[in-house]
Amino acid sequence: MPLIRHIPAVIVHGRSDMACQVQNAWALAKAWPEAEWHIVEGAGNSFDEPGILHQLMIATDRFAGK
Repeated sequence: MPLIRHIPAVIVHGRSDMACQVQNAWALAKAWPEAEWHIVEGAGNSFDEPGILHQLMIATDRFAGK
């Protein structure tokens, strides 16, 4: 983590994701406290689920300076 902590990051995770369970996102967020993180209720593991897509668009717009 010391090598990447300075990189802006957003962690987006679906609460109902069974492939990558929420504990993994929580562990990453604890190890990378500078990262913003969002747990999306009712979402699983797909980028095109409405809640996941919404958070990803907010993050990419912010990184793009919009």
